[in-house]
Order: sequence, then structure tokens, then C-alpha cells
Amino acid sequence: MKKIFCLTAATMLFAAPAHAAFVTSLVGGTAITMPADNLQTGAPQSFGPITFTSDNDDSVFGWTQGYGFGSNGAWFNEAPMAGLNEGSRGGAYSVMTFTFDTPTAGVLAQLNWALGTSANNSILMRIFDENGAELEPYVNLANNGNTNNFAPNAYYGFQRATADIKSFTLSNGYIGARNFSYIAAANGVPEPASWALMLAGFGLAGTALRRRPSRLAQTA
Repeated sequence: MKKIFCLTAATMLFAAPAHAAFVTSLVGGTAITMPADNLQTGAPQSFGPITFTSDNDDSVFGWTQGYGFGSNGAWFNEAPMAGLNEGSRGGAYSVMTFTFDTPTAGVLAQLNWALGTSANNSILMRIFDENGAELEPYVNLANNGNTNNFAPNAYYGFQRATADIKSFTLSNGYIGARNFSYIAAANGVPEPASWALMLAGFGLAGTALRRRPSRLAQTA
């Protein structure tokens, strides 16, 4: 019994996820409504708990008038979207940023992008904490802007064990994002301290099971 318990505990310890990372769904997420403002701007625009900004003034916010993604299709007269219109300016690639009022545990959006012609403009998505540190490895949606690494016009995002996502960025090409959702507080992924308590509980249960046969034998 002792060996079985130790093996089980060790297996759970190594299987315990410290963080969830790249996701294609957000269970329990709250939808965020983007207004249909139809603006062409990079200036700050708020929707729900998020503020949109872009370093390219040709970007769009709350856009519903149609947006094409080349061979990856188009969005026409549908849900309002934010779009990064230009891939680069003088060799510097553009970025649109979605900043949360308060750090969150997860973010998800429907994304689409246009494949490029440059060997350098991979379509990237990233998350950062409130100090500007990158929290997870970036996700390359389209390799060098020429080949889809993930299916276009689908849902992608990040989810973590702690509510520490302050901003979410999309960069390097023509990218559209709409139908956002988020998780305000962490749930569903135990913290290391929680795993320690769980393992301690299993340890007590294992000890009780080991002692029980001896007590029964004494009674008999």
C-alpha cells in the first residue's frame, strides 16, 4: 500500500499543471461587447474591461464594414472587430494591444489574418503582466506570414492559473480580432500550495489505510 500511494502522489505531483497556456476555448469566460464605432484609429478605445490601442493609425476599431484577409477569407457586416491594417512601417512591425483594467486569468478572441509576402512578418500573439514581462511563449499563427500554423477564423487565447494577464497583443501583419471573452479570476487550475495540501491529504488517507488493518487485527 505504501509503495502504491507514493507512486500515485509522485505521479500527481508531476502531472500538476503550474499554468495553462495557449487555449482555443475559455470555459466560464465572460463575453465582452465591442461597440460598432467604425473608427480608423490607433488611439485608446475602451470596451468593457479592455482598452484597445495600436501604434498604427491605420488600424480600425469597432469595424463592421467588411474586412478582407486575402486567401484566409473575409468578415462582412458581422460582429464589430479591431484590425491591424498595416504590416510594417519602415521595417518596424505594427502592434495592437488590448490592456485590461485589472489583470485577468484568461483571454480569448476570434482571430483571422492575411498571409503576407515578407519572410519576416510572422503573425504573433503574446500576453504580458502589469510590469510588461511576457508571461508565456508567443504563439506564431502564421509562419513568416506565408503559411498558416493554425486554422484562420477561429478562437485563440491564453489562460493561466493566476490572474496576472494585464495585456494581450497581436502584431506583424493584417490581423482581425472580435468576439472577445475573459476570465476575471483564476479558476480550475490549482496553485502549487493547493497541490501541496491535496498531497498532504492523500498522505493522511494513506496513513489511515495502513493503520486500519493492524487495528482490526488487534480487535480480532
